[in-house]
Amino acid sequence: MSAAVAIVAGCGGGGDAATGSTEAVPPDRLAVSLRGGGGPDIRFDLDCGVADRPACAAILAAIGDADQDETCTAAAAGSDARIVVTGTISGDRVSALLGRRTDCEIRVYDRVIDGLGL
Repeated sequence: MSAAVAIVAGCGGGGDAATGSTEAVPPDRLAVSLRGGGGPDIRFDLDCGVADRPACAAILAAIGDADQDETCTAAAAGSDARIVVTGTISGDRVSALLGRRTDCEIRVYDRVIDGLGL
């Protein structure tokens, strides 16, 4: 699958008594941007710790499944529509770029749209 998904550890991070670090853990938040596809760009800022927890869980599950080993077929009519997800969860940076070029990418893309309630 060609969706780029990266969760990078070590950014932010909570206080650690063993190392003496008192750096605060950033709040759990995601920014989800819908781009292309013939419509206007739209951005959703989600507070994953409280109000938007179900949406964040659905989006993270979808992008977590994006790199599953499966055979994908090119979409009959490709689209330039894409979703960009960035944020921080439990102190770890989250970054994903989802397209609609294959049937696999379309499934993940649609799950993120469903997670947003659209």
